[in-house]
Amino acid sequence: MFYEAVWYNGWIEPPAYILLEEVEGNTPEEALRDNLDRLTQLVRDIYRVDKEDWNDDDIQDTLYLLSNDRKVSLYTLQRAGLL
Repeated sequence: MFYEAVWYNGWIEPPAYILLEEVEGNTPEEALRDNLDRLTQLVRDIYRVDKEDWNDDDIQDTLYLLSNDRKVSLYTLQRAGLL
């Protein structure tokens, strides 16, 4: 299944959801797990920031996958013990 990866940037005015790219996985959990490092780096590349500027947790807490029927956040998956 394909999911649209988006990142919520609450540090800009006005805050916005940034469409990153399409990712694939049998489940949202698998798609995030398989693409997490690349999506995190993609956010850094878009905004030209280093790990010292925005750490992994800050970026990953606001990554989302969109499918036709739901939105799943990394934070939700971590709290459920799925990642």
